[in-house]
Amino acid sequence: MSHSEHSHLAAEGSTVRRILELLPAADTQIRAAQEAVQQWPGVAAMTYDPVLRRLMLRYDAGHVDLNQIAALLAAHQLQLGGGWWRRWCYGYYRFVDSNIKDNAHHQPQCCHKPAQPRGR
Repeated sequence: MSHSEHSHLAAEGSTVRRILELLPAADTQIRAAQEAVQQWPGVAAMTYDPVLRRLMLRYDAGHVDLNQIAALLAAHQLQLGGGWWRRWCYGYYRFVDSNIKDNAHHQPQCCHKPAQPRGR
């Protein structure tokens, strides 16, 4: 299937690549989900391999996370597949996405200024 480039929408430091395995589904469902996901700001690329049933995504984890993508896939009657290894990978992906999103909005405490003496 086709893939769309929205590289200017994804931040360079928080762009992640994810490979999701899908349970067997109709091509129309996959195309509809693909078109919906590609409309999201922050999604840089999305391709689907029908032989391996793998969805390859590249997105800005500061704006989009795996939970949102899984919810959209479920809305199109698509389910993430795989055994224990894939479930572990999805958990890891969620953990990393959460950390990236939290760090994107974090205000640093230190601004590399020397310590100011306390008033007496």
